[in-house]
Amino acid sequence: MFHLEVPQIWLKRVMPPIVQNLIPPLAKLQGTVLVVDDIDYMRKQMSHILRKAGVSNVIEAEEGGKAFELLRATPENFGMVISDLEMDPMSGLHLLRILRTDQITPEPLRKIPFIMVTGNATHATIAEVRALGVDGFIAKPFTGATLIKTALKVVENRLAKGN
Repeated sequence: MFHLEVPQIWLKRVMPPIVQNLIPPLAKLQGTVLVVDDIDYMRKQMSHILRKAGVSNVIEAEEGGKAFELLRATPENFGMVISDLEMDPMSGLHLLRILRTDQITPEPLRKIPFIMVTGNATHATIAEVRALGVDGFIAKPFTGATLIKTALKVVENRLAKGN
């Protein structure tokens, strides 16, 4: 098991005081956050930042197919998906498409909050994931503060809509 320890001084630089004040609401996030990325370091970084921000349950998957297997096994346990766009064999775009439109997707997962992360943030890509109902979009490279702010915004928007 790999454990990533980030020095506190780095966290203070990544999460300035204004962002640190936003952290407590993430602790209220219901369900497990699934982090999906084919780069191990990125998965570990995002998971670590989310845990430091108060998310109690974070699980990782290295591609969309494995993520979908995890989600289908216990759909009621998950509260959010944060996925990289470009992975093999199943991309984040394909995962999002299955979750939002495919009949094999269990009902609780059809509206799960979904944040897409990518280094390929073209207008066409952004338009495509928005059309599929993505809740948030993060362009790489990004900071821990950006990840937290985006997750918080998605949670707040869902709470405002009553979902």
